[in-house]
Amino acid sequence: MELRQLRYFRAVAETGTFTAAAELSRVAQPALWKQVRDLERELGVALFEKTGRRVRLTSSGALLLERVTRALESADRVKSLAADLRLGRTGQVVISCSPPHINRILALAVREFNREHPSVRVEFREYPGASGPRRLHENPFLAELRSGVADLAVAEGPVDEFEALHLYDVHAVVLVPDDHPWRRRRFVMVDRLLGVPLTVTPEGFASRRLLDQACRTAGFEPTIERISGSPMSIVAMGVQGAGIAVVADDVAPSEPRPWPRIQAGSAPVRESVHLHWRRIQQPAAVHAFVSTVRSLVGKRPPINPGV
Repeated sequence: MELRQLRYFRAVAETGTFTAAAELSRVAQPALWKQVRDLERELGVALFEKTGRRVRLTSSGALLLERVTRALESADRVKSLAADLRLGRTGQVVISCSPPHINRILALAVREFNREHPSVRVEFREYPGASGPRRLHENPFLAELRSGVADLAVAEGPVDEFEALHLYDVHAVVLVPDDHPWRRRRFVMVDRLLGVPLTVTPEGFASRRLLDQACRTAGFEPTIERISGSPMSIVAMGVQGAGIAVVADDVAPSEPRPWPRIQAGSAPVRESVHLHWRRIQQPAAVHAFVSTVRSLVGKRPPINPGV
């Protein structure tokens, strides 16, 4: 059974003749007649009976017409939805990310995107931390992208197996109260952290990853006094002088005076944050969202998270 057979059946029922139905359907009359007869044979019931030069529905045909009409309307809705999906007028974009990524650029991107694509739903799959805790050394954002759970993923990169767009660089910074000598500095050399008790995130978060790598490259292990999975708690401890805190600057509160960055040699301790997507043909809505993000990179400051 084919949709065109059902459409021809409905056309004959509406017009009363095979000739008129063929004209309405823009098909040759013999071809339409054959398709309707094939449909009758497949269904095992007569759909029409002759009345002079016209035909009318049998009782079976009248009953089936109701179902056929609903089926064709459903098929038309599917076709219309597919067209909207193809053109990016509707659909869904799933992004695996963390709250700092949303604060830094994604919230603004969603606002701008929704103005042009109000029927497309953007869903965030959030993990805590600047780049999220890792399981078995695998970034959870990229794992969701790789498995197809997410259309886009924000993570350190670029990662060769994916297409990527550079969003911003995240720096490891030191948070101390205003009366601390380091607060007036632009940089704190990593070797100054030797033996200093630090308040940090768990292993796998961006700030902890950057700190550990920089300290080990300098030849020592950081002295960890306190670990918290909440960047907001770590920020509070540092700002209030309850411990020297190390966080990524995309979770640090915005201040007129920038927080001192940790520096190794002549380079700040940092990594690049990228928007990633799979190397396949993307739905129009995903392509449109990437274009929106691309237009915003570097143009707007993040929202002050108020911590």
